[in-house]
Amino acid sequence: MYPVPQLIERIDQAGPSLTPILLFNFFAILALVILIVSILVAWFSGIQRVKTWYLLQLCSATFSVSFLLLIGQQTGPEPPLYYCAYSAALIYAAPPTLAAAALFFVIELHLRLSSALFSTRMSDTFIYWVAWGIPIVHGIVFWVSLTIGLSDISQLKRDPSGVYCHIMGSKIPTLLTGTLVILFLSSMLIMEVFTIIHLVRQRAAIEALKVKGSDFPFHLFLRTVLYTVSGGFGIIMVDVVMNVSTSVTVVLLALTPLSVALMFGTQMELLRAMFSCCSSRKRAPLNSGVYSV
Repeated sequence: MYPVPQLIERIDQAGPSLTPILLFNFFAILALVILIVSILVAWFSGIQRVKTWYLLQLCSATFSVSFLLLIGQQTGPEPPLYYCAYSAALIYAAPPTLAAAALFFVIELHLRLSSALFSTRMSDTFIYWVAWGIPIVHGIVFWVSLTIGLSDISQLKRDPSGVYCHIMGSKIPTLLTGTLVILFLSSMLIMEVFTIIHLVRQRAAIEALKVKGSDFPFHLFLRTVLYTVSGGFGIIMVDVVMNVSTSVTVVLLALTPLSVALMFGTQMELLRAMFSCCSSRKRAPLNSGVYSV
């Protein structure tokens, strides 16, 4: 029997457990593949999507890629310090970027509901703000984390799980990431509550819209609410797991982009579009003027 300190030292020397790493990589790659296929099929098949849907899918794919960059460096010797710093900065920036994309997605759905109810045209100004806002959020967290990491590279370590690198000597990147995630997700929840209240108050107008058709995707909004409860707040778990990670709980990190991929990326329209590539039968175009759900 080994004393506890010697047992911990032997476990550290043994390196990360391979099974959780393989599970994490499998889920992260699966999410990445589903997201990329969803984007490509929607883009080239003519399926109409709200613009922030594409941003949400791209940010989720970036989330997966940020972690997968460490493949090949997850076991064995520590990765090069500068590579570890770059990887850690991307990982710290990924959760708030995804949370911001989810918030903008909900805001656009709310604006489209108002536009459909009152027969007004939605301004493209919001989309331009979103196009700049998401890269700014990512850039702020990335450069702050990278600067702190490079200021003392001795504090850059690969997590014992082997899945990611992080900065040991400073809590600033973690606090910045956690604060932005909570801010964006709380705002998203508030917007969803406002939208639900709007739907309840305008029941008669909503029924009329369902009859004559509109460009507001009702079922997509319901999926968004479900995502907020299941996958959206799962983003918060990323920050928690990155502080109290174990070889098992770290697998949860890959479930955040996977929840987006499964919630918004596997729809009947995608299957129809893919089967249509192998079919010579004529059918009505997918682009019907109504946003797909």
